[in-house]
Amino acid sequence: MPREIRKRGKKHKKAKLPEGQTQERQDHPLNGSGEPSWIVSVREAEDIHPEAPFGYVDPDVKAYFRTVDEQIQSWQEARIQPMNQDGDLDPNEEKQVFFVAALSEMSGKEKQLATDPDCSVILERMAYSMDDFVLRADRLEIALKRFSSTDLPSHVCQTLLSVAADTISREVKNMYPDVSPSKDNGELRTLTQLVLDLCEEVGPGFNSLITDPFASHVLRSLLLLLCPTALPEDSARNSVRSKKSMSWKTKQGQMKSVFSDDKGKGMHSSTASVPGSFREASDQFLRILRDGLDANEVRALAASKVASPVLSLVLEIEADHGSASTSDSLMDRVLVGMITTYLEEPTASIEPSDYVVTLLRDPTSSHLLETLVSRCPEEVFHMLWSTYFDGKLARLALHPVANFVVAKAVERQDSEQLGNTLEELKSSWSKLISKSNPMRIIIFAIDSPQSLPGREFCAP
Repeated sequence: MPREIRKRGKKHKKAKLPEGQTQERQDHPLNGSGEPSWIVSVREAEDIHPEAPFGYVDPDVKAYFRTVDEQIQSWQEARIQPMNQDGDLDPNEEKQVFFVAALSEMSGKEKQLATDPDCSVILERMAYSMDDFVLRADRLEIALKRFSSTDLPSHVCQTLLSVAADTISREVKNMYPDVSPSKDNGELRTLTQLVLDLCEEVGPGFNSLITDPFASHVLRSLLLLLCPTALPEDSARNSVRSKKSMSWKTKQGQMKSVFSDDKGKGMHSSTASVPGSFREASDQFLRILRDGLDANEVRALAASKVASPVLSLVLEIEADHGSASTSDSLMDRVLVGMITTYLEEPTASIEPSDYVVTLLRDPTSSHLLETLVSRCPEEVFHMLWSTYFDGKLARLALHPVANFVVAKAVERQDSEQLGNTLEELKSSWSKLISKSNPMRIIIFAIDSPQSLPGREFCAP
């Protein structure tokens, strides 16, 4: 302060405090933690980038994992060499040492690596070579709802859920890896328990995650892990990832274990063993969907490119569990009460629903209708066929979208229905042959009679 504007005055001495006490600074108000308000915790800061909620990967660490990725790719593309005749040299010893070093460097950085555009795919590649103990590590339990803003960690979650099938199958048979007790890390949960805990965490937000573009495909992996028998193995692999995701993953090269040829090949295998608690977890998801959404909201999911594949898988699980044939089931809601109508009056005739007619011709929803045609109860299928297909095959078989649904329905026809179908399509054979996609209908129509006893078939 300039001397000319200073004012003379007495200096006030500070009051002496009792012995053992110190004066607290009150220059700034205190926050909820008892600290000055200008101190902001790093985790509570509002300027954290949504694509890196756990922080960014150090450049040196990223460079190291690029080297790891290159080495793993070279091993995955090379042929696995067996041990020599003397058995004194393990060709995997060098790989194990290298892999253990990479896992040690990864420890504590899993979430940062999973949210990094360059390192997330490296973590996916490493997952195929992780043993049962590493997969059970709590640090790899990445919560789905924390990553609804980016697809990077959701793909890592999806890969971890895929490779978890083999470990869970071994845990069902009481085959556990040797784990040395540690007082610092506490008790390590089994992978089975980790999946159940994940289901419990995801449950409250399940209905909203279905429509999330980054979480929906992870839900499909989770549901297939819980119910591996809901879909055939080939169909399961095709339904988990989108075409865009499959195309991107193909460009990343082979992803398999560096220690064996068969590790990871049985992803979502229908022969995988799962505990009974997994069925209860999947039933809980079905109840959450039924109780949280009304009939109109469930039907609205069919038109969504994001939610429709999840709903289709949910219907497969419901049919696999035998609960689809009950009144007000999810399948009954999508079929606009057709199952309820049959249960109340089996001989009743049904007026066509505009909603189901729309499903027939919509590129997204038609896949869901294929599931309904394949998995609905036998009696309901006959009602569905007579209401929406019979007498309309000439137009539907030539439609670029509806013809796939017709082909799926022809697979399930009985002898009488198949005869009527061939008779109805007799005048359209020349048009059907000139089309590429509807040729599937002809193939199914020719192949199906071979499995019907006492019936001869002559192509028109």
